[in-house]
Amino acid sequence: MTLVPLAQLSGRRDELQSALAADQARAAGFLSDASQKLRDAAAILVAQRDKWQSAPLTEELSAIDVIASQIDDVDRSLKALSSLRRRGFSGFFQRFSDRRQREQLISQRNRLAADVAVHLESVGERAPSATVPDADALLTTARAERREASAAAAEAETARTERDRLEAEIRRRQDAQSKLGFDSLWLAAWLTQNDPPAIETPVALQRGEAGWLNVPAVLSRQTTRTRWAGGSQGVSIPVGHTGIRYRVGSFSGHPIQSTVIADVDRGSLVLTNQRLVFVGQLRSVTIALKHIVHVEAYTDALAVFQDRRETPDFFKMSAPQYLLLYLNFAINRQH
Repeated sequence: MTLVPLAQLSGRRDELQSALAADQARAAGFLSDASQKLRDAAAILVAQRDKWQSAPLTEELSAIDVIASQIDDVDRSLKALSSLRRRGFSGFFQRFSDRRQREQLISQRNRLAADVAVHLESVGERAPSATVPDADALLTTARAERREASAAAAEAETARTERDRLEAEIRRRQDAQSKLGFDSLWLAAWLTQNDPPAIETPVALQRGEAGWLNVPAVLSRQTTRTRWAGGSQGVSIPVGHTGIRYRVGSFSGHPIQSTVIADVDRGSLVLTNQRLVFVGQLRSVTIALKHIVHVEAYTDALAVFQDRRETPDFFKMSAPQYLLLYLNFAINRQH
């Protein structure tokens, strides 16, 4: 986990991806150039095998001779096929057959050319340090380019490792952000090394106290409501012309109580390094952090339990998880 903001981290990930692609392309370019130079040098060595110590590569050189002879045979067949002149109606079908044969010969030649290229590159790789001047110059350059390719590949691997590490962190942080609405992993890591910056608050701060958060909130509390359920019997008699009726008989019923959470006041909830303070239009609530024993988070509120009260205070707000993270930090810091 880094302390780099998510947007900056994504930018760094993209830079590493570009560097990775560039290093891979550079490595591939060096390898391609080196392979071509090895083949060109080997072609010179094949033609001048009597001018250098070729005995260790006799088997490889013989294989090249065999494939080269096969390529010559295919080239002669292609040339002969091209010299044919097909005329008339019957010539149409013969030209069709010639076309298929030509395609087969070209495919065969391509396979043979690929095989001879592999053998030539092997000769270039295994050739002694000193052969003939023209070949030696090419071999020296090819070997240097292969070293450059290896260095570029190592740089690409380093970029890949760092990119993958950042990508994993970005995914974790984006997942947390999608659930909580802010970069909670970064903020938690940042708070392990830094105190929140002090802010202006509507609360009169005590000595050594610093305000950290100030958010709009609604104070709500549990309240008990009672209603009566039951029945009565008897008759009702009007009293004069008052519209009031007097009931003669008996009433039997029982009370039913229910607990509801009712809004009490609207104002600001301030978190300091010592207290959680609600400042409303009608009342205020001060909770010392040392008296908080439990906090429950909801999608739109926090329930704060104190050691001196049986019921919690509910604070409705737009981002309770954000305040909870700061509150948890403040409590842990006190302890």
